[in-house]
Amino acid sequence: MIQTVLFDLDGTIVDTNELIVQSFLHALDGETPEPLTREIIIPNMGRPLVEQMEFFTGKKKWKRSFRSTASSILQSMMSS
Repeated sequence: MIQTVLFDLDGTIVDTNELIVQSFLHALDGETPEPLTREIIIPNMGRPLVEQMEFFTGKKKWKRSFRSTASSILQSMMSS
């Protein structure tokens, strides 16, 4: 009997790049000096989250929760 199933979400099952882009676009809507675009986000993927948020917003602290946004978007993608 199978008791545990583990998933590796590195793009095999879920398009994680799209998840990251959509999460940034949602979480930082109205928080950046200029509108954030995919062209700005993609080259910066892979850097530590705090560095990315500071880079995109120009702020040391940011208001919205990226992680909870990513979780919500992931659940929505999985149920589609």
